[in-house]
Amino acid sequence: HGGTVHLIAETMRSAIDRGLVSNYAGRLGVLGAGNISSSVADVLLDRGIADMITLSDRPQQKDRLDAVVA
Repeated sequence: HGGTVHLIAETMRSAIDRGLVSNYAGRLGVLGAGNISSSVADVLLDRGIADMITLSDRPQQKDRLDAVVA
């Protein structure tokens, strides 16, 4: 999963740098609160790619989202 997380983060950095993310103001959204998605959110913040993350998941997965936020 580490390679996947790295590639997603670098893809996001490249898209932002190339102006492909419209109205980018330091905020990004991540869909899903599983292992990969929550790791992506951490890396985006740690590397300074995003200043704020909105993490979202399906209502049925509320327990998973609560665990990530806690």
